[in-house]
Amino acid sequence: MHIKLNCNKETTLKISGTYKLLEKTGKYEEKVYCKLDNSLYIYKVNKTKYVISTRLYSESYRGYITLKKSDTLFSKNIWKIYHGNDLWIKDKILITELNELAKSDIKYTVTEANSQPFSDVVIVYSKYSNIDGAYEKIVHSCNGNIAYYNKEDNIFLYKLRHFFSRYWVIGETLGSYYFYLKSDIFAELPENSSFKSSDIIIKPYVELEIYNNINEKDQFIDTDFDANLFSIGSNEIVKNFKQISWIRASNLQPMFSKMVLFHDVEPNDIIQGCLGDCWLLCALSSIAEFPNYYKTKIFKTKQISKIGKYEINLFDCSKNKWITVTIDDRIPCMKRTIYTPAKPLFSQPHENEMYILLLEKAFAKLAGSYTKLDGGFPSLAWIVLTGCQNIEYWVKEKSYWGKSIIVGNKEEPWNFQKPMGYGTADKSTHENMFLYLKQCDTKNYLMSCAIHGDVMEKKREDGLVERHAYTLLQVYQKNNIKILKIRNPWSTGECNLDWSDNSLKWKEHPDIAQEVKFTSENDGTFWISWQNFLDIFDEVQIACKSLITV
Repeated sequence: MHIKLNCNKETTLKISGTYKLLEKTGKYEEKVYCKLDNSLYIYKVNKTKYVISTRLYSESYRGYITLKKSDTLFSKNIWKIYHGNDLWIKDKILITELNELAKSDIKYTVTEANSQPFSDVVIVYSKYSNIDGAYEKIVHSCNGNIAYYNKEDNIFLYKLRHFFSRYWVIGETLGSYYFYLKSDIFAELPENSSFKSSDIIIKPYVELEIYNNINEKDQFIDTDFDANLFSIGSNEIVKNFKQISWIRASNLQPMFSKMVLFHDVEPNDIIQGCLGDCWLLCALSSIAEFPNYYKTKIFKTKQISKIGKYEINLFDCSKNKWITVTIDDRIPCMKRTIYTPAKPLFSQPHENEMYILLLEKAFAKLAGSYTKLDGGFPSLAWIVLTGCQNIEYWVKEKSYWGKSIIVGNKEEPWNFQKPMGYGTADKSTHENMFLYLKQCDTKNYLMSCAIHGDVMEKKREDGLVERHAYTLLQVYQKNNIKILKIRNPWSTGECNLDWSDNSLKWKEHPDIAQEVKFTSENDGTFWISWQNFLDIFDEVQIACKSLITV
């Protein structure tokens, strides 16, 4: 099935055109459509809102329409379309079903469409810094085919034939059969090929208007935490990234996107950058399980500030009260390339949400610099974010778990490497510890876990990392099966044990997979058996406060 869109007030994205119905339904069991040139998608971001976006299931979109329960995609036609500079224009879009394709559209359905022009530049979106970025069109030195070269990372995107199949692949040597990843489905143009299993997206580069043209004279500047090297704090960071730019967060949008303060807040919004503040991002990720908390309790500024000024509520244990921390939205970034926008130096938003960048900056201001966040305890972040001063610190011994209590450091409340606390006589057997964690999960407490070791963030053969803070998201039991859901703030790096993403356990127990809504994605979130958890993990921290009612 195909549909035809006619848009009156067209944008540079060229919304009008023919869209095909995809076989797979969307997150809300809705029909999903893709433009025949693979440049745009139509899908739902919630139960009532259809959007038009350049990336499937992205929370960043360029057009939307809100429908009532009785409405269909065809029954209403007044959409809001983004035209740049924070301008959303109402537009009448007519959608009609097509019984057959026009001759001009048929070329897009042919896999070998040699007549299609190759883009001069394509952008690869990836979590991995050695793969993402801009690839410029070149001619393959061996066979004369079109290929692409990323000169920043010295890596190639090229076609490769293997027996009776062909792929687009990304690798260090042009034409080599040794490469990093390959496409699932081949099309003549790389942007039309599917790379879903490799978790990357390829889009042609299009030079768009510059959003949010800002006159700095009209913007708020936080002179108490200025855009300079003192706020970064470490000479080592400066050596590794000699050219650091401070960019307004509202100008950090990726291609075709526009930065927002919040979308659908979730743990996977949060990705660690080149700073060792996994403890902070672990704490932020656990609170993201309760989306309204950041919006209603933490951020006094509810929308994107036109002058770049943000007020954030945080708890000061030395005063035993909530305080307002005021910051500007200038974010330290790595040097940008000619085709891609500037990339934050430290925490990375998963898509285009600003709240993570601003929270990290607020903590850095309190600590004195960004690099003073290098190392710390999730419990201390929870105190600042929730006001909870009953943080349990459980350490595993040979036959039991022992409990201590962590409290805020009233003399140095913003020294996140120096917790205060005291021991207790409370102990728990391994069996009772699982039941207690399950009870804490039911009460919606915040939890984290870690593996002890001699080396900071040492990677293990089982995929886990020592001396690294993980978020403990869920505790599940069915009969004698006990499993835990854990998230790595790196947004990658998962365990390879039983109940991991590729484990056969999920096929053996499809009922459990359905009940826990299991998905296999390279997003840093994974499941692990309680026995493996006992064998490997050494500590658990619990903030005994529920955020579910906020």
